[in-house]
Amino acid sequence: YSSETPVYVTSSAAGSATLVYRYWGIIDDKYVEDEARQVISSVDPLVLADINRDGAIDSVDAGCQIAGMPFRFWTNEDTCKGDYIGATNDVSPNASDFRVNGKLDLVNLFPVKVDLERLHAAWDGLATIKLRAWTDNLRYCVLGDLASSDVSRLQTAAIHNVDDGLVESTALTPLDSEGVDLDDVCEEGQHTLMLAFEAAGPVNEWNGPEVVVSLGDSEVFSYRLPLRIASVRDMYRWLNVRDYSGESVSDQSLMGEPVNAPYDELSDKNLLFLHGANVSLSGARTWMDSVFKRLWLSGARARFVGVTWRSDIGTSANYQQNASNAFEVAAYLAPQIAAISGEKVLMAHSLGNMVCSSMIQDHGLQVEKFLMCNSAVPSEAYCGAD
Repeated sequence: YSSETPVYVTSSAAGSATLVYRYWGIIDDKYVEDEARQVISSVDPLVLADINRDGAIDSVDAGCQIAGMPFRFWTNEDTCKGDYIGATNDVSPNASDFRVNGKLDLVNLFPVKVDLERLHAAWDGLATIKLRAWTDNLRYCVLGDLASSDVSRLQTAAIHNVDDGLVESTALTPLDSEGVDLDDVCEEGQHTLMLAFEAAGPVNEWNGPEVVVSLGDSEVFSYRLPLRIASVRDMYRWLNVRDYSGESVSDQSLMGEPVNAPYDELSDKNLLFLHGANVSLSGARTWMDSVFKRLWLSGARARFVGVTWRSDIGTSANYQQNASNAFEVAAYLAPQIAAISGEKVLMAHSLGNMVCSSMIQDHGLQVEKFLMCNSAVPSEAYCGAD
């Protein structure tokens, strides 16, 4: 008796099916029947990111999105600008100027694939197709030479934008609720876009990039990329033991599960990173941010723990005092790390290797692996006079 009856359809795979509505009855003592048919096409997600971090945007990521997994990334709070040589540092976040600030800033971009081929096939130019976002925190550039099968090259190679400029110095366009007409962005005959995004602030599943199809003033279809973007410090654990050496600790240890880490997707392996000498508390945070980002982009599945210890006693000339303190810290830190459940891997830079070596040799810490980066320990300490 209702004039309208809503019918909800879901699909587990791309393809087409026909929905048939049949009805019959008696009218004026006569039997009548009729039917209505509607062809329904389901397509893979139109907006995709590298959810599983394997360096490709493909059907595996489509499956992840359909299963409800969001793409996780960090806001661009970095202040370090330029290339690896001649880098500069100031107080303004890189996301404040709507540009990519050199090669060092590429780590804060994430690629997104927009596939419009099926929409164009279905609507044949009758519809307006836009990309929009219900937030002011996203900005993007259109890429000219990044294949969806090798998107990790965005951070490691000289990638160009659609105007043939290098992405490492390109301007970024804000994406807002007004959106951008994708027909104006695509070249003639092109129906697939690769974009690079930067996030200036948090983004969630409700306000990420969204493809919208309109007929006249009516929106007939939309699909949104499920994102969870927050500070990188919401993605890893933090262990501050600077108080072992007499420093007042206000930045407390955070060993619980970070709010933006997919711990149901990670292994039970813990990767603990210790910095080297002459690193302040704020400097330690920068170290951890950088190491975590590069491990995350490489597809690492371990639970990352950034460990900061007091290695900046006195001036930079007080190296011997900090080297001595490494042994003091090891005695207190070893049992704390031993209490962490799951497999443990140590990774350290410079004098941090003295702390790790002492924990293993002097205090019996059992670890699966020990990765030494620019180790400030003499080689004969490990392999003898030979």
